[in-house]
Amino acid sequence: MKRPLQKILKSRLFENFSYLTVIQLVNILIPLVVYPYLIIRLGAELYGKVIYAASLNAYLIVLVNYGFDISAVKRVAENKENKSALFELFKNVLWSRIFLLLLSYVLFGIAMFTIPFVWENKILCLASTTVTLGELFFPRWYYLGMEQLKYTTLTVVIAKVISLILLFIFVTGESDILLVPLIMGLGTIVGSVFSMQQALKFLWNPKFGIKSLKPDFIKIRFLINEGFSFFLSRGFVVVREKAGILIIGELFGFREVSVFDLVQKIIKVLTIPIDMINMVIFPRVAKTKDLTIVKKGAGVALLFTLLAYFIIIFFPFESIEHLKKIDLLQLTVELLYIFGFGLIMQVFVYFLGNTVLVVFGYNKEFNYTVIFGGIVYLACLSYGFISNISIMWIGYCTLISYGSIILTRAYFVTKYNLWK
Repeated sequence: MKRPLQKILKSRLFENFSYLTVIQLVNILIPLVVYPYLIIRLGAELYGKVIYAASLNAYLIVLVNYGFDISAVKRVAENKENKSALFELFKNVLWSRIFLLLLSYVLFGIAMFTIPFVWENKILCLASTTVTLGELFFPRWYYLGMEQLKYTTLTVVIAKVISLILLFIFVTGESDILLVPLIMGLGTIVGSVFSMQQALKFLWNPKFGIKSLKPDFIKIRFLINEGFSFFLSRGFVVVREKAGILIIGELFGFREVSVFDLVQKIIKVLTIPIDMINMVIFPRVAKTKDLTIVKKGAGVALLFTLLAYFIIIFFPFESIEHLKKIDLLQLTVELLYIFGFGLIMQVFVYFLGNTVLVVFGYNKEFNYTVIFGGIVYLACLSYGFISNISIMWIGYCTLISYGSIILTRAYFVTKYNLWK
């Protein structure tokens, strides 16, 4: 019994699982820790504006990341032993992201003259884009493909710890609102530059010369085309995640945005096990096509989400003083009940997706399901507008969207007889 356990503890899979655990905990828990501090210093209204600006910026981040977190990960995994091919891939993905960053700032300029909130809060929104700049230099896709998550973990820890310390030191009142996105962006940039440096230290060979850094536009075009469907699918995911905040800000107010953000932060904490199990097994399943790993991972994730939902139902939220003060306790609890059930549904969304459809080459089908889910979500929101939308309806739209994705993915998995 001891030997199998020791073998598991020493395996690359367990090592990656451990690193991803740290990444997810730092990524989710630190914003959750900072939440009450910023609410106290800025107030619910101004904090809601910060979150609203960050939600708009999330669309620019999706553009810069494109579909590389899936398409490029797969390419890296396939060329692990070919250092020259890895360098070419790394270089051209980076150039692709630089061009996409420039495009994102063009879109920001357009948004400034077409979206009232962006024009009225243009400095705040511009400050939020520093996080996008940091994303440019973060080669997460490379480390995922190489199954070397040490530097990814260090990047996230460095970024979040720097941000945490600086926020507590410099943000002391409402006048410091601009420092919040600037500090978050600075932390991301510092961590990402460190991660980029470590990757280039391994990939760069002095024999390559300066000419080797030039972009290969044919390969860039190939990478853009290959990642396009993943970009669309990820875009619809972000629409589902962030559209709710944007609609609440427009129709109800920024205090309600701060509550909705709290609910999303809590749910993200609870999705940590689902996400990290899925991310850890993806490179291994992509290589071996062994669905036994997927079934075991999905089973563990499902048990966890059922336990998490049980805790949500019986948790004494009325004991949280902050929610009583802003008079939004009932709204918070009702949203948690809705999104908590969605947590269970996410297990099927995750594990029928990239660990089954993508690894067997059904990329288009995978993306169709995400795009279809996004269309269903937008259709539900549109119906809500016509029928006097409530904040709870936004949560129900999310559940309906999850259901549509699960059904369409199950259809494709059954059609191609993949779940053997």
